[in-house]
Amino acid sequence: MKKIIPFVFLLTLFGCTSKDPILGTWERHGDELKGMRLKVTQNSSAISAELIKLPESGDTTFTLGDTKWRDIKKVDNGKYVFGDLSKYVYSYGSLFQNRYEDSYLTIVGDNIKTRGFAKADEIVGTEQIWKRVAE
Repeated sequence: MKKIIPFVFLLTLFGCTSKDPILGTWERHGDELKGMRLKVTQNSSAISAELIKLPESGDTTFTLGDTKWRDIKKVDNGKYVFGDLSKYVYSYGSLFQNRYEDSYLTIVGDNIKTRGFAKADEIVGTEQIWKRVAE
């Protein structure tokens, strides 16, 4: 009996601290921003995603270190809501607006599918596919 108690304590201590599946590095695929990478981390209870690699297209709208996803909240198993950073530019390239769009994502295996909440003025690019990258 004395040998079982420490084992149960260790199992409880280490077995109940499972990592949230959204944490880690993710790379965007299948659109004009493919190759963009995010690092999703958790500080205390806040989960956010920082831009760690620019897209292959060389798009300069975003900058390294931008908080691309913020206020990530789990709403169900594998389902989250969050704010997705959008940057809008004038046709001559000058930035005129930053804003966080209400969005949701679903994790399926090593893939994330994100979608902005439907709006009357839905635009192309509101659906994104992200794949987990080994760290």
